[in-house]
Amino acid sequence: MAISPPPSPKHDADMPSAIANVLTELEDWAAQNLKDSRQEAFRYWLLKLPALLASAGAGLLAYLQWDMAALVVGAIGGICILIDGLYPSGTLRNVHLRAHHDLRALQQRMTNEWRIASLEHKSHSRSQGALAAQILKGSQQEKDRIGAYIRDAETSLGEHKI
Repeated sequence: MAISPPPSPKHDADMPSAIANVLTELEDWAAQNLKDSRQEAFRYWLLKLPALLASAGAGLLAYLQWDMAALVVGAIGGICILIDGLYPSGTLRNVHLRAHHDLRALQQRMTNEWRIASLEHKSHSRSQGALAAQILKGSQQEKDRIGAYIRDAETSLGEHKI
């Protein structure tokens, strides 16, 4: 059973536009990673499913002694396997799905940090800008970490050390 990511946080009315803009950018990035993970899953099965069906079908056709049909269906399965072996695809699904979850969690954390800090500092003279700057600085390391593991996975040659 898949664990669903946290929902995209709602922007508070008193939230500075700097934080709201970063949250929107993170939402766009998270949505793109979710889309990429779905495309990767599709690409993963694009040649594997026909190869599986062709292999099973060729065996059944050979059992029924339809030799020419078994040969053609077996050849189709073999071609699918060959292409998939030479040009593997769909291996980054989990990386993009992880990034989607991590980005949503970062959005939640930033929103909660803003809410907590603004409540704690309502009576203090600390400005909203200083609070926003502190939250944005704190989130940058996490954004860099997420970007680095996506980059590393997308540029590696099959070795995914995350």
